[in-house]
Amino acid sequence: MSEFGKREGEIVKAKVKFPQTGSVQFYDSAGTLQAETAAGTWQLQTWFYFEIRMLVSNSTEMEIRLFQNVDLDNPDLKIPVGSFIDTLNAAGGGTAVVNNVSFRCIGAGNIHWIDDWYLMNGSLFTVGLGGIQVVGRTVDSDELAEWTRSAGGTNVSCVQEIPFSATSFLTATAEGNQDLYGTADDAIEIEEVYAVRTIGKLKRTGETPVAVEFLADDGDQVLNGDTQHLTTTALVRAEIFQAPAYADIWDRDAVNASDFGIERVAP
Repeated sequence: MSEFGKREGEIVKAKVKFPQTGSVQFYDSAGTLQAETAAGTWQLQTWFYFEIRMLVSNSTEMEIRLFQNVDLDNPDLKIPVGSFIDTLNAAGGGTAVVNNVSFRCIGAGNIHWIDDWYLMNGSLFTVGLGGIQVVGRTVDSDELAEWTRSAGGTNVSCVQEIPFSATSFLTATAEGNQDLYGTADDAIEIEEVYAVRTIGKLKRTGETPVAVEFLADDGDQVLNGDTQHLTTTALVRAEIFQAPAYADIWDRDAVNASDFGIERVAP
């Protein structure tokens, strides 16, 4: 389990934990679990972005946003003011000044590495890091459906999910089988898209070697990701696509017009 703590000296004022279930949990200074998201919300084994806002006082407010949720009124996890969480006078006392943070991994599995860390102090919560935004999108339409779905009327319905579902899935029995999906426009005004990162949870169901590649199709050119060899354990896998060489950059319209998916390839 990985955990992130806000502390005054050695006094822990609050903790956010990321257990192997893939939930996100908030603990108060007494070590009491106060709120958590559904299992699988936090995509294990892959890069992820999150923001934490916490007011340290006798009546704590806590908000967590995942994948750059820009809706100020609807965080992914919220502990409202007046929720009886007392970070000032609970375990250890103190003056309610958070002057350091801790990040550690406990036990085996679900180990995280930090890539860029920003700590901001003030009364205003700033969503975003300067001019850069990390935004999560969901797929919303079938553009090419060659994989076999476990249930439902469309292939996209089997992969349109956070957290991942073990009962709703797609299978490909032949090399060359492709699935491509359109994405939902996030309506965020941006001038340039530096890259698009696709994420999926994948495994093979037998001992025969199986490999896949993530795909990005902008209408003029199909981009192939690296060949990824699957195991019999379901793992979160990802690929980063930059703009095609002839396009120089992507913008929001170009991403809206592109399809993203997967292909089974020769191992």
